[in-house]
Amino acid sequence: MKKTEEKTFTILVVEDDEGLSLLIEKNLSAEGFCIVRVHTGADAIAFAQKTPRTLMLLDYKLMDMNGRQVLEALAEKDCSVPFVIITGHGDEKMAVEMMKMGARDYLVKDMVFLDLLPSVIHQVIEQLHTEEALKKAQEERERLIGELQEALAKVKTLSGLLPICSSCKKIRDDQGYWHQVEKYILEFSDAELTHGLCPDCLDKLYAELERARKP
Repeated sequence: MKKTEEKTFTILVVEDDEGLSLLIEKNLSAEGFCIVRVHTGADAIAFAQKTPRTLMLLDYKLMDMNGRQVLEALAEKDCSVPFVIITGHGDEKMAVEMMKMGARDYLVKDMVFLDLLPSVIHQVIEQLHTEEALKKAQEERERLIGELQEALAKVKTLSGLLPICSSCKKIRDDQGYWHQVEKYILEFSDAELTHGLCPDCLDKLYAELERARKP
């Protein structure tokens, strides 16, 4: 799992404390993650825009802006980035606000912060992999449904030139087999047949019956 995570996601550490930023990089690099460190919200926005499959570890209070402003700026640029919020002080109101904005988790920079961080990142990336797999499966399902609907429409719609025998009126299918008109229509369309006699056939039938009655 670590090799897959390292190849598919970059962990963007957005932290303006240089010492803590280095400790986070060391901690997560030991787990096999690819780490990029920036110290400002502006740098985070620029990196996230040009780097797909980024997971942002975002300090809420930065030198140039706060976490909310970073996320709003990304949203304005139509850039959606999964993120985990980190903060120096526990703030329930701020935590709720960030979770509403899509935070995957919320961590306080306390004594156990560095110990908890790797497991949180692993868990978040596993969630992202699952979501991607579900999205891919849904897209494949929709593609198959579309293909089936298209195939059904072709099978159930009679169009174009139909090869028909001038004598017996049988119709030839794409495989070269000849079918009675009734069978062909029932098989290759949604039509249902009901039987009757046209005036010409009715006159012909009565004429034959009259001839049969005469001695």
